[in-house]
Amino acid sequence: MPLPLAAASLGSIPYYVLGAYLAMLLTLGVVSLLKSRGAPNAESDYYLAGRGQGALVTSLTIMATYFSGFAILTFPGWMYSNGIAPMLYALNLPVAAGAIFVLGNRIRRIGRKRGFVTPADMIAGYYGDSTAIRALVGALYVIPYIVIQIKAGGLLAEGLFRNVESINLFENQVAIYDAGVGALSLVTMLYVLIGGMRSVAWTDVVQGTLLLSAMLLSGVAIIHALGGPAGYFREVAQLDGKLLTMPAPGSPFNAWQALTFCAFASLASIVQPGQWMRFYAARDSGTLRRTAVIFATILPLCFLVGVFLVGLGGRAL
Repeated sequence: MPLPLAAASLGSIPYYVLGAYLAMLLTLGVVSLLKSRGAPNAESDYYLAGRGQGALVTSLTIMATYFSGFAILTFPGWMYSNGIAPMLYALNLPVAAGAIFVLGNRIRRIGRKRGFVTPADMIAGYYGDSTAIRALVGALYVIPYIVIQIKAGGLLAEGLFRNVESINLFENQVAIYDAGVGALSLVTMLYVLIGGMRSVAWTDVVQGTLLLSAMLLSGVAIIHALGGPAGYFREVAQLDGKLLTMPAPGSPFNAWQALTFCAFASLASIVQPGQWMRFYAARDSGTLRRTAVIFATILPLCFLVGVFLVGLGGRAL
């Protein structure tokens, strides 16, 4: 499948699509700002969208936050390089859904009762209100997380514009990787600062819908490229046997390593500060319970089709 040729044949279309996409994100930020004006509790409305998000918005914003560069770039790459073994890591999805159901509801209830707005508010409320505690709660997780995500933006820019090494910006040559990092950072910063949580949630709805549908479409496309379901499994069956079996204990991606990841990383990803704010913003406990069910149903399906099938199918191609 000649991907570089296919990408080149699109001409300037990727630029227009990407430009329209970034403009849409900024527009949602402005609309969110206009909707927030005159809210009775400006701080709560800005940071938590008035604590009134329903099940659909809550589900999509939590799933979009859960994706990150790991789900889009790393996980399919693991499947491509290592075969079926990394797919065991997807067991973290139902564990994470259980954490939303149990821990998310407790966080939401306590936050509403005591008026907490940020994760640091709750931690400081229990362990002493100090600047150091508040700084550590955010910095220890948020800074590395953000750096990883904007690096993913650079990698995606390199993949989308394969034949472009650099662009001219104010008479300076900027590498396409750096341009991708800069564009993603700037647009994200602007719509978050302009519209707050409502802007983040609305953009997450759009991006979550795009991500979920694209994962499913990718699985369909890879099956079609290999001649349908029968052709797909025939080609995959011819891969090296090591790619179709679990590795021995002590090897990368062995079963114990995967189960340890599921037990701990899934909990860590759900109680990260970004998700914590989404629990606060949910309308009620029923909203988060429905979100947990949607999360446990939709995401495993998308990972099975969009990561498992695509990773192995790409290797077969």
